[in-house]
Amino acid sequence: MMAEDRDSAVQKKLDNVAAEILAHTTFELTSKERLDNMKDRDLAPTAVAKNTWLLMNLAEPLHKRPISEISPAEVLHLLQSIERSGRREPAVKPQRVERVQSIRASGQHHANDTDIEPPPAKP
Repeated sequence: MMAEDRDSAVQKKLDNVAAEILAHTTFELTSKERLDNMKDRDLAPTAVAKNTWLLMNLAEPLHKRPISEISPAEVLHLLQSIERSGRREPAVKPQRVERVQSIRASGQHHANDTDIEPPPAKP
């Protein structure tokens, strides 16, 4: 019986520690950890910037919440509200415009660039 009491006391302490860790593992902390990991792996600056925008700006309403309490329905609701507000990935259009300008400036139009009109022919 004493062994059972010790085991249950130990289990209770372990459960309390686990609950405390879960309560302090917020979306913001895990997001920062992920971004640091991306920087440590020397990922492209644009990838880090995009993920920073997504995790730190758009997902700000989730920052103070423990990860274990965030439901998929909440994430979907957040994404839908962002979509309704008209905010989109801001890097997509500038990157495409830059690519088009680069291709036009070089005069090298590739067959796989079907969405880009070739530069006008020189007279």
